[in-house]
Amino acid sequence: MSHARPGMRSAVIVAVISVVVLVGACLLAGHVWAPSGEPSPTADSPYPQEAEATPTPRSPEAAVELNTAALQELVEHTIFFGHRSVGANIVELGLPAVFAQYGVEFRSRESTVVESAGFTDYWLDQTEDPRSKLRDFDRTVRAMPPAGLPDIAFMKLGFVDVSATTDTAALFADYQSLMNDLEADFPDVLFVHVTISVHGWQPEDNAAIEQFNTRMRSAYADSGRFFDLAAAVSTCSGESRSALTDDGVRYFSICPDYTADGGHLNQRGAYAAATALLRLLVTLI
Repeated sequence: MSHARPGMRSAVIVAVISVVVLVGACLLAGHVWAPSGEPSPTADSPYPQEAEATPTPRSPEAAVELNTAALQELVEHTIFFGHRSVGANIVELGLPAVFAQYGVEFRSRESTVVESAGFTDYWLDQTEDPRSKLRDFDRTVRAMPPAGLPDIAFMKLGFVDVSATTDTAALFADYQSLMNDLEADFPDVLFVHVTISVHGWQPEDNAAIEQFNTRMRSAYADSGRFFDLAAAVSTCSGESRSALTDDGVRYFSICPDYTADGGHLNQRGAYAAATALLRLLVTLI
């Protein structure tokens, strides 16, 4: 049996002690170790409480399996969806594909009035002020006759509505106030809350979008009426999350396979978003 030389044993002991001291110093200094060399937010991050550094937990409806019977029952209800271009991608590309997969006729019409079962969708006003969309949705719902109110209603803001300069706290407060009023005034309508889809461009804008979305999750994730569109479009195959980095902080972005221009949904992205949406809606009927 061979034996290590005394000098070698001393060198090993010194090395071990050095590593222990280094680890202790890092812990005392408050450093966070990240796997695979990925940066992790610390207290010095620009948005330490708002930006997410780990995947958003999957919502309960993510485990819901779609089937023909559930979709057949869903299209017998009235559903109103206020949106712009990404919403149109979901309605025009995604939903028809999912319904076709299960052999169910997809019923939809574009209108401000809900006159028949299925999806009624409406393009909301678009200005430089995202609150114009909020006001338009509110105005449209309140103009509906009592007998023509939808069973389920929801709207979405778009990635063009939030940038790095947006006061996301104030915008969310306005959104929440409006939805609280609608829910109080129309108790028979199930209002669903939707996060803003992220894109693949400026990470600082995605950071602001995630600030808004974090508030949405905090307020509505446990309500049973919450659709995390941002999570759906940033979750690629294999459950990995697409992200960009800004000043060493990681923010979610749209999965590259889901878009042709970095923001709008292609067929694959629309299908993924529509599937996630339908998994929620079938739990509400």
